[in-house]
Amino acid sequence: MKAIDCFVGEGLKPKAMSLGFADARTPQTIQLESQGDVNKATEHVSSSDPKLLEAALKKKRSLFANAFTCRDFNKNDAFVALAVERGHAFEIPFSYFLRREGFKRSVLMHRGRAFLKKLVKKRVQYRITSHARNESELRSPRDLVALGVCLGLTEEQAFHA
Repeated sequence: MKAIDCFVGEGLKPKAMSLGFADARTPQTIQLESQGDVNKATEHVSSSDPKLLEAALKKKRSLFANAFTCRDFNKNDAFVALAVERGHAFEIPFSYFLRREGFKRSVLMHRGRAFLKKLVKKRVQYRITSHARNESELRSPRDLVALGVCLGLTEEQAFHA
């Protein structure tokens, strides 16, 4: 099983490859913090401000976006509508689930499942990534598939994510 995980922390690529990931180029990530950052978005975007993320999705085409950083991302239908219209894809970051504890993790699971259900229904592309910052957050491709299944995907859908 060769999978691609292009979002691993500094120096973790060799370890990720030993777990079964193929070597992949890491896209340039723009953390949207102001309206000026929207113009800089080229490949991968992330923002805690849903309005900025929505602006980037409106302005650009074929972005890879991390909506999990936005509050109530699962309720924002504009993200999904813009993804359908403009050809965007979304990231499902495994480590975000690892970093939450107790009730906060269950809330994130609920929101992630609702968001993923919308993506599948509208046939929007998505990828499950480890988004590991350190070695303890690094997971194997099978772990990423297992998260997809926990979020309501079939095993086949999760495998292709």
